[in-house]
Amino acid sequence: YVTLVKSVTSQTVCQTFSTLKTADNKYVTEFTYNKDGQQSKVRCEATREPVEKKLSFKCTTNDTPTFNSEFIVLDTDYNDFAVFYRCVTFTSGSMAGKKADNYLVVRRDASKTDIPAKAKDLNLQKCP
Repeated sequence: YVTLVKSVTSQTVCQTFSTLKTADNKYVTEFTYNKDGQQSKVRCEATREPVEKKLSFKCTTNDTPTFNSEFIVLDTDYNDFAVFYRCVTFTSGSMAGKKADNYLVVRRDASKTDIPAKAKDLNLQKCP
């Protein structure tokens, strides 16, 4: 669950993500969102980067490539939370070529909204 963010830039920022690691060592995350009454499914896939604590995802919306997303782990307890810096580059549509970045805290328990020590200076806010 995304529980804290630097900026609520769109309805897709504060989402519940399902994640898994496939047999061929790909990291996959999926979520759905509703826009103008239409349900959209986002699926992102990444392979492990040579750079530790970084994942580069290629993402599709309803099977159409839409953006690439870089996640860099800033802090984690390997049990309950992780603090990420995320940079998205849009690859299609009216936003093609534009970038958006954010800081996120993800947790296994959505009710936990305390700010991890190493993220206190990021001025994070609770997800609505």
